[in-house]
Amino acid sequence: MGLKRILGRILTFFRWIGGIGNAPGDSPELKSHKVIISVSLYASTANLIYFYFEYLKIGRPTAALALLICATYFAVVLIAFSIHRNY
Repeated sequence: MGLKRILGRILTFFRWIGGIGNAPGDSPELKSHKVIISVSLYASTANLIYFYFEYLKIGRPTAALALLICATYFAVVLIAFSIHRNY
C-alpha cells in the first residue's frame, strides 16, 4: 500500500469523524467547532480505553473502572451528538 493511499484513508476517516454532528444549515464556524468536539471525544475515548487496560495490568481495578465509565459516557455523548446534531 502506498503512502498516498494510507494518508488518503486517514484523511477520509478524520472527515467522517468530524462530520458526525454537522447539519446542513450549520455555519462554517459552527462546523469547525463540531469537528473539534467530535475528534476530541474520539481521541479521549480511545485514550481512556487504552489506559483502562494499562491500569488493569498494574493492578488498579478501581481506577480502571473509573476510566471505563468515563469512556462509556463519552461514547454515549458521541452517539447522541450524531443523532441530534446539536451540542
